[in-house]
Amino acid sequence: MKSRVRSFFTRQEDGSITVEFVLWFPVIILIMSLLADSTMAFARQSHMWRVSTEVTRMHATGAFSSTSEAEAFGASLSQGRVGYTVSVNENNGMVTTTVSVPLSSSAILGFL
Repeated sequence: MKSRVRSFFTRQEDGSITVEFVLWFPVIILIMSLLADSTMAFARQSHMWRVSTEVTRMHATGAFSSTSEAEAFGASLSQGRVGYTVSVNENNGMVTTTVSVPLSSSAILGFL
């Protein structure tokens, strides 16, 4: 009797794909989540570059009377995104703009 039951289970291959699916599915989901978080981080970085370029250009051409006005404009360009910190410095006609944001605020799922 035991040999018949054992031979039944050893001959059957139904469910072998299910085991592989259960083992690999979490890994695939983790990789896709990391890709989504990385994509959002790079998109946030691209937006920060655009904000800093625009603020620096406008301040260098005289659109703002002070650096605090330029910083306020840079913060308004964040389009409601949380955590943007904009600082503008002017030294001997050289304008530098720094835009920073915590990486955790740009991650969708919080893996980064």
